Amino acid sequence: MINTFMANKAYTIRLNPTKEQEQQLKQTAGSARWLWNQSLDATKQAHKETGKFLFQYDLNKRIPELRKRHDWLAEANSQVLQQKNRDLDTALKRSFKTHGFPKFKKKSYNSDSFRVPQHFQLSNKGVKLPKIGWVKWKPNRKLVGKAKSVTIKQDLDNWVAVVLCEKPDTPTRSDFMESEVVGIDVGIKDFAVLSNGIKIANPKNLEKSENLLKRKQRKLSKKVKGSQNRNKARKSVAKLHRHISNQRKDFQWKLASSITKNYSVICMEDLNIKGMMKNRRLAKSIGSVGWGLFKNKIGHKLAETGGLLIDIDRFAPSSKMCGSCEALNDNLTLKDREWDCDCGAHHDRDINAAINIRSFGLDELNRLGTSRIYACGETTDGEPTKIGSSHVSLKQENRVIELDAIDL
Repeated sequence: MINTFMANKAYTIRLNPTKEQEQQLKQTAGSARWLWNQSLDATKQAHKETGKFLFQYDLNKRIPELRKRHDWLAEANSQVLQQKNRDLDTALKRSFKTHGFPKFKKKSYNSDSFRVPQHFQLSNKGVKLPKIGWVKWKPNRKLVGKAKSVTIKQDLDNWVAVVLCEKPDTPTRSDFMESEVVGIDVGIKDFAVLSNGIKIANPKNLEKSENLLKRKQRKLSKKVKGSQNRNKARKSVAKLHRHISNQRKDFQWKLASSITKNYSVICMEDLNIKGMMKNRRLAKSIGSVGWGLFKNKIGHKLAETGGLLIDIDRFAPSSKMCGSCEALNDNLTLKDREWDCDCGAHHDRDINAAINIRSFGLDELNRLGTSRIYACGETTDGEPTKIGSSHVSLKQENRVIELDAIDL
């Protein structure tokens, strides 16, 4: 199956508000959070009494009355409040059948947010928000595309703006060289194994900070609830979690960028990550490595270049099938990292899986017929061509490398 991603792109930029502006941001975010809770309570009550929900239109009709009863609510932009009801409407429709009603939002987490759908302005020096004015920022890269909305978030002691830009659609290519196709097998010991024999080591960001995280969490557990010391300890734990999350994102974005610069068709398994997390021995490691996040980043990078992300059936025998003769080894277990086939081939389990994933991806493309794959040394006109040094032979010696040494 060919996986498609939207061309929209979000840019996260740190704000530098004045003290007065920071107070206005807190008040607006607080008003939006309060309205979410009020609207959620109202739709819960309506469902209990009538069996029906209150959706965006009905919830928005309540805003004028609420603003009359609560003067401070009128200080927030009306479209910000309407957008919050729209977000609740979306959350309710998406999650009610599986998870029930959305949750109420708490103030103590320092993670309030609000979205400005229109009437904002952007410049190199700042963003202009309704009823707040120009707030300074310093973008670290140029915004590409038409800005659709601006979301303001409180990130502990920082404020950030997330600008959603609509980029022009990049047409998907229909002609590819075989050398542009790669299979990727993700794992825990090695974060990713490519079908060309390259292994990307798992950075293990959570494991490296785990001892420090335990110490901070012990200190937090000993603080009196509701005290300032507990609030400081909680922020310290949250900052460390943010640091680990940023490390993971940085690693994955750099790796995704490096791979998509060299390959235009990437084949990956459609893993049941939620089901795999039920294994109590591997759940923490699987959650820490972030396979789903990495796959999304690969997809967004390919959307920018017109490449393809091919989903391989999770039940395909990628590990058990010999990449040379296609015979199945039904006796293969999870602890078997290497194995020998009856045909005489010796396999590294992960590299063999990546090679098979690549083969399954090529079969899928040929079955769909939406793209043409040309063998190495040929072009769409049948003329010979030279493959650049960025492409690595499948027979290349196995290597385990760190991110800063990647030369795909």
